[in-house]
Amino acid sequence: MAVFTVTHAQRVNDYAVIQTLESTDITIGQQIVVAGVGNNFDATYIVQAIPTFLFAGVTSEGDFEYNYEFTITNQILVKSNFDDYQRAAATGTVTWTQTCSWTTVGNTQEFLGISSATANDTAYLTTCVAAANAWCFRRRVSAGYHDRSTDRRRRGRKQF
Repeated sequence: MAVFTVTHAQRVNDYAVIQTLESTDITIGQQIVVAGVGNNFDATYIVQAIPTFLFAGVTSEGDFEYNYEFTITNQILVKSNFDDYQRAAATGTVTWTQTCSWTTVGNTQEFLGISSATANDTAYLTTCVAAANAWCFRRRVSAGYHDRSTDRRRRGRKQF
């Protein structure tokens, strides 16, 4: 789980943009929890975009519109059906729990041909599996994949 400090917030056309103090590994389609911001921003959201320019609204076709004169880093855009709110300084947090599971403790035990003898064995395997999943997740994001559904190598293949 990672917690990021909120510096600014805005809402236009039922979409909110939350800016964090530091850059994040959060990508489109992931879930975040915003807390302590107030003004109807505090909620659980699915990320819709990671803009790098000032959000200006939504076009009549439903596309996001940006003001390219203002570069703003560390932004997260989410669907938020409340009144518009002019961009302003804000406090609060964005919590993101990385969710990925390319392997499990059970899969690892099966591969190694062992079973956990003690609670410490299980705890150790759980830590190792979490680290492996986190490593895989970071590598996929750096390669341009945002989730399993966008993996071009898997698209169109039958899943058995």
